[in-house]
Amino acid sequence: DFTVEGYAVLGADEISSGVVEITIQEKGTNDTGQLPIVTLIGDGDHTGIKDSVSNKYNNQQTITPVDGASPLKPFTDIPGGDYYSAQTVALTSSDLPGSLTIYYTLDGTDPATSSSKLIYNSPITIDDDLTLKAIAKDSSNNQSDALSETYVITSPTPTPTPTPTPEQTTSTSSSSTSSSSSSSGSSSSSSSAPALVCNDSKPGSAPSNISVFPGINTVTLSWKEASDPVSYYLVAYGLESNKPLYGNSNIGGKGTTSYVVENLSGGITYYFKVRAGNGCKPGDYSEEIAATPIGFAETGLAAGFKEGVLGTSIKQKNAVKTAPGVKGVSENKISKPTVEPAKETLVLSVAQKQIIGVLALIFISGLALGAYIKKRTN
Repeated sequence: DFTVEGYAVLGADEISSGVVEITIQEKGTNDTGQLPIVTLIGDGDHTGIKDSVSNKYNNQQTITPVDGASPLKPFTDIPGGDYYSAQTVALTSSDLPGSLTIYYTLDGTDPATSSSKLIYNSPITIDDDLTLKAIAKDSSNNQSDALSETYVITSPTPTPTPTPTPEQTTSTSSSSTSSSSSSSGSSSSSSSAPALVCNDSKPGSAPSNISVFPGINTVTLSWKEASDPVSYYLVAYGLESNKPLYGNSNIGGKGTTSYVVENLSGGITYYFKVRAGNGCKPGDYSEEIAATPIGFAETGLAAGFKEGVLGTSIKQKNAVKTAPGVKGVSENKISKPTVEPAKETLVLSVAQKQIIGVLALIFISGLALGAYIKKRTN
């Protein structure tokens, strides 16, 4: 007979001489993430561990199976690619049962064998071009497949500003004429500096079929993808129609069709637009759509949004700096509208907000049902 701690034994079959296969099943929610411990119950005469002195079999024999499963391949929360600022990257893996350790390198070498490998303990700041590689190992020394991500961090290249030539006056002095010619030549040389251009192609169309679902201090946006080429999507919003002020350029890459905007104030109407981009070339904005979430007053901007981030955030090294204006072409800053704060702000927990939101929906549904019954009665 066999017993397995925390499991039901469904059967035990001898598949070869001295080898028994045991079939077990978890009992309800007993899964603790630990390996099962199998116990062979001895009868004193035939099974168990034979004692060489008494020539009898011990009452039981305990066997701990060996973990043969490899951990999952590590993955990052920010994929490799071209970025215009330093990125903080987190690594994640999992293994059941047992614990694991993630090893990584930043020089492109194999983290399984490299002498420069490091043990992952906290998110990694990447502020230069490099290749991140990582593996995971569990306590049984099982190794995962290797992760490899390449990051390119590019500093913005400012557009050359021509130096204006001062107006010259006619002079009979030969030295004055020579100085004027020299100044003019210097100005001409400065103003003739070659301009940099973006070589990426613009997305074939803007995102379309925009829809919204207001929630408790949130708005969920959905849309139909823009036509290729597309490498990222950006969401912008403002407090007045056709005046976007704040943007988030890190909502997802090609294939993204929805995004939840969080930390919005209840009762305020927001105006949203979505645009696609390809590398350093921004696409056209979608049509505008408005939404008014329910909930309470929130402080600050929507989560992940910044003022003036309305153009592109991922650019090529040979691209002209794109101004962060409303349409991605203006260097001028947009003044932030003044919003009078509430004199008294009630701070509630997320659970309390959800309960009040549900009660509000029930109240609205009751009003609609009452109107319907009154209409049928009349």
